[in-house]
Amino acid sequence: MNKHLRNIFIFLIHLNIVMLVAINNKKSSIIKDVETYEINTNSGKIKDFKNSLPEEKEIVNLISQLTKLGNDLNLVMPGIHYNPLKMAKSGYKNLVLTFGVEGDYRKIRQFIYNVETLRKLIYIESLSLRKSSSEGDNLAIELQVSTYFK
Repeated sequence: MNKHLRNIFIFLIHLNIVMLVAINNKKSSIIKDVETYEINTNSGKIKDFKNSLPEEKEIVNLISQLTKLGNDLNLVMPGIHYNPLKMAKSGYKNLVLTFGVEGDYRKIRQFIYNVETLRKLIYIESLSLRKSSSEGDNLAIELQVSTYFK
């Protein structure tokens, strides 16, 4: 191979190596930027989640809100029982509410939907269904819901 071609070939190999190193550095920089973005985004989401948790003093408001949901649908709600707040592993206080609801199937279904879509963080932990002891085709459910407080 002639010396001139050999020098061009060595130059092209060197140029390719330089370009690969530059691409690899850019790739590393992009990966770091993405990781930083994900950490910042998740931190924001965690912060939003923490801010969405109600204060302990809002327990009465939550119970009133659940009662109002039932009353607005003309459902019978004999009472809401709750256990004292327990500290969860997360460091937040967990409240479990248990209550019965009686009424028409469609209204009970709407009530459950309304509970699930409350702006508060509420989980339906259990639900049992039975025929109501009152006359007619009414149903009765027993709900156990859970929520967290700061």
